[in-house]
Amino acid sequence: MNGTRTMRGRTPARARAAQAPAIRPRERLLLAGAAAAAALALAMPAHARSTAAAPRVHSIRVEAGDTLWELAVECAGPEADPRRTVDLIMAMNGLASPDIAAGSYLLVPADDSRP
Repeated sequence: MNGTRTMRGRTPARARAAQAPAIRPRERLLLAGAAAAAALALAMPAHARSTAAAPRVHSIRVEAGDTLWELAVECAGPEADPRRTVDLIMAMNGLASPDIAAGSYLLVPADDSRP
C-alpha cells in the first residue's frame, strides 16, 4: 500500500489548504478603531507643535556700552530672573557667547512674552 487509506467505494480524503481564520465583523470594527486611535495619537503632537503661538518679539539696536544682561533686565522686568531672558535672547539670535557689538540688531522677547 502507498500509505493512503481508502474505504470501499470512496475516494481518499483531500487535505484542505490552510486558510487564515476569517475576521468577524466585530473584530474588524475593533481593529479599525485601534488603527484610528493610533493614527490620532500620532497626529496630535504634530498638530500641537504646528499650532503653538510663536513668542512675540521685537528688534532692538545695540548701543555702545549695552550688555546682554542689561537688555535682559529691561525685557524681563525687575521681578523676573534675567538669566532665563539672557538664555532666551542668546537662543533667539544664535549667539554662542553673551558678547554683543554696538550697532548690531537683536531679537528680544516682547513685554507680553516674558519667560
